[in-house]
Amino acid sequence: MRHTTRATTAIAIAGIVGATLTGASAAQPDGSAAQPEDPGAQAQNPVYFVHGWGDEAKDCTDTWGNAVEHFAETEGMAPSKLHMLQYYDGDYADDDACNERAGGELTYADISGDGENDGTNDTRIRHVAAAFAHQLADEHDGEKIDIVAHSMGGLITRVALLGTAQGWDDFPTDSDGSPAELNVDDVVTLGTPHQGVIQKFGNTNDDTQWKSMDPDSEFMRVLHLPENRLSRDWAQDVDWSFVGSNEDDTVTGESAIDIGFHADHKYLYRGGNELEVTHGTIRTFVAGDHHFNLRHTHVGEGTTDTTEGRAPVALAWRAITDKDR
Repeated sequence: MRHTTRATTAIAIAGIVGATLTGASAAQPDGSAAQPEDPGAQAQNPVYFVHGWGDEAKDCTDTWGNAVEHFAETEGMAPSKLHMLQYYDGDYADDDACNERAGGELTYADISGDGENDGTNDTRIRHVAAAFAHQLADEHDGEKIDIVAHSMGGLITRVALLGTAQGWDDFPTDSDGSPAELNVDDVVTLGTPHQGVIQKFGNTNDDTQWKSMDPDSEFMRVLHLPENRLSRDWAQDVDWSFVGSNEDDTVTGESAIDIGFHADHKYLYRGGNELEVTHGTIRTFVAGDHHFNLRHTHVGEGTTDTTEGRAPVALAWRAITDKDR
């Protein structure tokens, strides 16, 4: 049965905060003044930010503060078009600081109690994905959407689109019973375990979501069945960008770019960077532009290595806006 999700808009915080990752107030990484707002940014599709796995509710500023500041303050997007997905009970409870980083009202979409999602890490990824798919179908009928996801958030996003397109149970449908049209335009995943997480000795995580991210799990097997791959027709209307790092000790670079399988664009931070791109910093680094060892591959264009790659958050922005990367 279709349900109505709860999307709420936070209270605006007056003023604009300019603190960046490097501590400069309103400056670019090279110390120059911030560039004027791009008029095209105001016409940009709404963007959902989807966080990754956790053993407790997420803090908005710690998770996405740098990203929302970059998208809104630096690039000029309206803060209200930045949607913060809440799927754990208590996610982003203190949102004032996050709004302040964006310079205005972010939009908060709470799916922590929707459908089969009970708001904990023992909820199946599939159930969180179904709730997210309903959020997109119910709140954005006919409106193009972009998604930036970190870690497990990329799996939630991928399954939201996959399950809807394939007509899986509990995913949104139109009135005639056919799969709903989610109208997702661009997806960027940062450090997502498309082929599973690194299995570390002594790891004690035994919740449902973590076990699904085991490379040998049934979840991973189903995700890579021939009919579910991104090379199939169901995924062709979406521009998929996968970003990974060889300095990530939770998700290997190869897993993050789904090595051996299709994605439209793949970006691999190769290591030896001026700033280390870890599992956490892959969603926070904005500064350090043109100081990253980056390998990028685009379908039909081959692979290029550069020592002047952009920082991950800046790269994500350019990926969803289809700018030169």
